[in-house]
Amino acid sequence: MMPNLKGRTVAIVGRAGSIIGTGHGKAIDSADVVIRINWILPIDPALSADTGARTDLMYHCRRAKTATRTALELGTPTHRVRGKNRRRVARDFFKRPDDFRPTTGFMAAVDSVKAGAREVRLYGFDVFRTGHVQERDPEGENSSRPLGWAHNPEEERVAWRILFKRHKHIIPDAILRKAIR
Repeated sequence: MMPNLKGRTVAIVGRAGSIIGTGHGKAIDSADVVIRINWILPIDPALSADTGARTDLMYHCRRAKTATRTALELGTPTHRVRGKNRRRVARDFFKRPDDFRPTTGFMAAVDSVKAGAREVRLYGFDVFRTGHVQERDPEGENSSRPLGWAHNPEEERVAWRILFKRHKHIIPDAILRKAIR
């Protein structure tokens, strides 16, 4: 369930390996609400300088069973993104929405805006250019295996650009800005 975000700052943290070495940890933890996408919790303290340590909500997809189970064991609230909501958002961005299946991170950004967030900062997204920061993917398997879902990186880049034009208070980090060019 989405917490009350009215007037609050939100940091949404993806799992792209490109977050390592960024030093974003303090900025992430300084947000009013920290949302992580499919992270396996708790966060490794060795990564916290780049990824932050706090998690107020874990957004997840249907396949993130290990991440969801661990979050619930730790008492971290979770929110599952459902297919019907992905289709609704896809229709908001494309004339032929069947070509676009928004990622869980994209859905978290859209939902945060709709929930009234004053500012949404994005970290750890690079539109599938690197692997995951964690050794295993949300299902507990090796993250080096090919993507098994219908996300289209080119459509995702277009959708991020549209979202940023529509909502100036969504602030991508430099890595995502570069990835969507």
